[in-house]
Amino acid sequence: MTLIKIGQLVRIENSKKAVICYKCEQREGYWGVKYMDSKTVDCVHNSLISPYMHQCWNCGANLNSEADITCPVCHWLKCPDCGACRMGGCIKPDYLYGGKKEKASR
Repeated sequence: MTLIKIGQLVRIENSKKAVICYKCEQREGYWGVKYMDSKTVDCVHNSLISPYMHQCWNCGANLNSEADITCPVCHWLKCPDCGACRMGGCIKPDYLYGGKKEKASR
């Protein structure tokens, strides 16, 4: 993946969704990620990181995490066409923050 940035939604080894949390200082080419399906944090090499690609649930537009913005609240991709991010509303995920879920305004 050519462009990796903190807060970005990505795929790890073409299967697991994760959010980039930090660049590993002691290990060249490694990034700290938090998996979206658990509270697990891992340090992975950038060769295992690929863009997350999906379709917007609202309008069907193609989404790609290298080009499209990751919502800073819910960590889903924001659609450049309709502005939608998480289906059902933008909510702070407890698996990323460890706290209660809060509704955010769009």
